[in-house]
Amino acid sequence: MNRSTIVPALAAAAFTLLSSVAAWVVDDIARDRFVGEARSNLLSRLSAKRARLESALNARIQTAQGIVPYELNAGPLSQGQFSAFVRSLMQQQQGVIAVLLVRSAQPGQPPALNDPQKLQILTYPPNTETQAVLDDYRQQQQRFKRLIPSGLISRLPQPYTNRARYLGYIPVCDGRCSSRSPLLGMVVVIFDELALLADADLLNNDNSTEYAIYEHGANGVGRLLFGSATVFDRDPVILEIPLLTGRWQLAAVPAQGWTVVSTSMLWLRVGEVVAIALGTVLTFLLVRQPMRLRVAIAQTRETNRLLREEILDRQLAEAKLQSLAEQLEQRVLERTAELSKALEQVQKAQVQVVQSEKMSSLGQLVAGVAHEINNPINFIYGNLGHAKDYIHGLLGFLELLHQEQPELSPTLTAYAEAIDLEFLEDDLPQLLKSMEIGSERICGIVQSLRIFSRLDESDLKRVDIHEGIDSTLTILNHRLKGSDTQPAILIHREYDPAMPAVECYAGQLNQVFMNLLVNAIDALEESGTLDPQITIATALLDPNQLQIRITDNGPGIATAAQSKIFDAFFTTKPVGKGTGMGLSISYQVVADRHKGSLECVTEPGQGATFVITIPIEQRPALAESSAVDPAPLTT
Repeated sequence: MNRSTIVPALAAAAFTLLSSVAAWVVDDIARDRFVGEARSNLLSRLSAKRARLESALNARIQTAQGIVPYELNAGPLSQGQFSAFVRSLMQQQQGVIAVLLVRSAQPGQPPALNDPQKLQILTYPPNTETQAVLDDYRQQQQRFKRLIPSGLISRLPQPYTNRARYLGYIPVCDGRCSSRSPLLGMVVVIFDELALLADADLLNNDNSTEYAIYEHGANGVGRLLFGSATVFDRDPVILEIPLLTGRWQLAAVPAQGWTVVSTSMLWLRVGEVVAIALGTVLTFLLVRQPMRLRVAIAQTRETNRLLREEILDRQLAEAKLQSLAEQLEQRVLERTAELSKALEQVQKAQVQVVQSEKMSSLGQLVAGVAHEINNPINFIYGNLGHAKDYIHGLLGFLELLHQEQPELSPTLTAYAEAIDLEFLEDDLPQLLKSMEIGSERICGIVQSLRIFSRLDESDLKRVDIHEGIDSTLTILNHRLKGSDTQPAILIHREYDPAMPAVECYAGQLNQVFMNLLVNAIDALEESGTLDPQITIATALLDPNQLQIRITDNGPGIATAAQSKIFDAFFTTKPVGKGTGMGLSISYQVVADRHKGSLECVTEPGQGATFVITIPIEQRPALAESSAVDPAPLTT
């Protein structure tokens, strides 16, 4: 391996290394951004759950707070009064297990916790265990020394119950409680931990996020209240809920962790790999070519250093090197432009393939439905003429019978009156006429469906343009009719009677009519125009060129959007209502497939007009462009 190969290989390796480092940095930044967005979204959801949890805690404390004014205003409550009042409160607040009122047996005196004989305890339900509450009550009083703060939440020790429960304390004072107020009693509310978590919407969780709650006590002892301890080891989003007895940490982490890669990052990595590969190859080529030229120049200088031609040869070689460098740079620019254009064409082709499959399936479905309807309706319509002849013959026979024998037997007279023979003779022809009109209407709709079902045809055919427009209007007739909230849309047809049959891709052109008419109907419905109208005009511009104008009196198109309406994926409709491909595909069908033009003439507030101009004969234009676009474009 000589120097002309080693140096380019080293340069390419250096470029690959530097590009890989740069790609790693870009990938790391993109990943950090993705994780940051994910953490922000998770923080929003976690904040909502923390708010629900705090709201649930406050609701349970407020249950106990409602008892204090009732005790002070109504005097010492009896067990019956206490039970009735608490029962009504517990019906309004789910999750509360029991409520206690601890007070001195001597009214007006502070409760003596060390002498249970001097205490009066009211409970609901009446059989509630009070010893655990009194033990915790003494611990809290020793901790705070003076008055227990209002809203204090304490956990009931596990030996007293199999399930985790909490105590909420509300002091009872004569007037507003302060740190120096004499204590007259204490209202204690007992509530269940699982019910609290259910109210905070932490139990009904989907599989995308894991939640956990960890309690940090005032004494420095912590423990897991809910969820898995591994949540705190996976870099979770944490929010704290401060309590007088400590604090709770509410943590959340995605179930799959933070390593899930988004689709955009996958595309970024693919682009990085492609860019590094192309850059490595180009670097190798750029470095190898100058190295070869330098070796040749060195050999020439060594051989012909005494000759003047050496200088000329070197100058020529350098000029050639410069030319090659410029050519290579130009090739790189051209190749980059080709790759960009190819990527855009691939994206458009993907959308067009999907649209083609949809429209092909739609064409087959419409053709099948039209065929299935056409057979029975032809049978019905064909037999209506015979039925009309038969009935006319029967009616003539009845008329002749009535003339020949005016007086019928009582039995025939009674039967004629029972079936109302005179009414049948008058109504039956009208009934047959209405059936004939209805059958003709169905035949017309079936014919429109069969015309529109040319969507999957890829060959050029001579068709009646007016027939294609009318079939499209027939299919859209349900949207043209008025309703309680929307007036009917009036259609004006201004067809050129001299219009010949046009050589075109009929199915694709029908789809263009469909796209333009649907856009016009959507614009009229959204604008709330009181007198919505659509005008369709056709005209011959010259012997081999026709023009179709579709005009609505809607709100028009905003000035900022007029230059982009034919771009792929551009739409002014709400999310989920438009793909942004209708006008783009229509433009390709008219311009590329039919060698024509599609233009929009509009002003805001003055409606919009779409002008289609195509040649009547397509064969010459098609032959000229066959080398560029040999395959038919389906939409």
